Amino acid sequence: MKNNRLLFDLKIKETWYNIQSMYSDTAKKHNISGVMAFILMNIEKEGTSATEIASSIGLVSHSLTRHLKKLQDDKLAIKEVDSIDKRIMRYYLTEKGLEARKIASKFIQSYNDILENSLSKSEKESFYNIMDKVNNAVDIVRHQSFNTGFEK
Repeated sequence: MKNNRLLFDLKIKETWYNIQSMYSDTAKKHNISGVMAFILMNIEKEGTSATEIASSIGLVSHSLTRHLKKLQDDKLAIKEVDSIDKRIMRYYLTEKGLEARKIASKFIQSYNDILENSLSKSEKESFYNIMDKVNNAVDIVRHQSFNTGFEK
């Protein structure tokens, strides 16, 4: 295909890849992965279950389990049984984890400030409108029957 600008999903994927790479490169400087930084950002003070973390960052359970184990091994998080429902395990940040979270938060905020300051009010509004339309298109495609011709 000659004109890749016609493929919206390719541009979105390319942009998200660049953002992920930026986060991962920065996280590596602090001996964690980009995914681990996102997990740290999603563990609440009152504790967060693995299911809640998975749904907030879009990870499948086996991948999340590996990252949570690494956070525990690195003394960034601890796991405890929920005080009300003993079937649920909750994750809490340690002091070291809280420090790593502050660093991640500061970096994410810095990136978002740079981006926000480079856009006009109308560009920001357009961005959010476009992203809403992208998500709507995803929902439409998910819920329609699409025959590729490769079905059994």
